[in-house]
Amino acid sequence: MNRWISPKFIARIGRTVLGLAVMVAVALTIFVPVRIVVPAAGTVTGKTILVSAPFKAPLKKIVASTGVKVSAGDPVLILDTGGFADEISSLQSKLETGWIDIPLPRDEHVKTRMQRLEENMKAVVLRAPVTGIVELFDFLEEGRTVIEDRPLFRIYQSDSPTIDVPVPERGFRAFGEGSLVSITDVWGKRYSGRVVFRGVGLIRPNRSYESHVNCTVAFTDTTVPPIGSEVVVEAVHYKGSLFGVLLAQRPEGAVIKFGQ
Repeated sequence: MNRWISPKFIARIGRTVLGLAVMVAVALTIFVPVRIVVPAAGTVTGKTILVSAPFKAPLKKIVASTGVKVSAGDPVLILDTGGFADEISSLQSKLETGWIDIPLPRDEHVKTRMQRLEENMKAVVLRAPVTGIVELFDFLEEGRTVIEDRPLFRIYQSDSPTIDVPVPERGFRAFGEGSLVSITDVWGKRYSGRVVFRGVGLIRPNRSYESHVNCTVAFTDTTVPPIGSEVVVEAVHYKGSLFGVLLAQRPEGAVIKFGQ
C-alpha cells in the first residue's frame, strides 16, 4: 500500500496538477474574452415642455402629481374660475342698465372684457400637451393663486429619453460618438445604448471637482428606466484576451470584466 504513495508518486501527481493549472491559465489568458470598461454615473432625461398659467386664478385641484406618467390631453391642473362667472354677470348687468364706471366707448370695452373672461373659463383645465412624465413646480398648492404666464409644470417627453453623462477626464476616450454602452439602473436592471454626442472640451466646474466631458447616450432598447433615474453607463475601453488586457493601458477607475 505504501508503495502507491511514495515520494516519486506524489511528485508525479504534483507535476501533473501543476501542468494542468498552467494549461488552464494559458487557455484563460488566450481564449477567454475580457473587457476593460470605464463606468460613469448619469441621469435619464427627456425633452421638456413648460406649461404656464393662462391667466391669474386660484388653483382648484392638482390632478396629476410629480412623477406621474400622463398621455397627451390628460388633465394636470384645474383652475378655479368661479370668480369669472360672477364678474361676467356683473358686467352684463351694468351693460344692460347703461351704468359702468369706465371711459367711452363703454360697450366695446365691456364686451372685450366679457369675451376674455368667457375664454378663460374654457381654459379652466390645464392639460398635458404631450405624453410624458409630470414635474410640478414646488410652489403649487391647492387654493393658492397662480400668476398669468408663470410656469406651473413641465412635461418630460418619455418617447425619446437620453442619458446625460459627465465622463471623467481619465476615461472619456472610451465614450466616442457611436460607441455602444451598457447601462445599469439602481435596481440592477441592464439596458443597451449608444453614445450620440461627446463634447469636444474638458469642463472643470471648480477646483474641487475633476474635469469631465459631457456626453449624451441614447437608448437602443424599447424599454427604458423612468425619467430622472440615476444609472451607471459603462463604455468599453479595450476588448480582447486577458493577455492583451494585461498589456493594455488601463485608465484610472476602469474595471476588468470577463465575458463578451
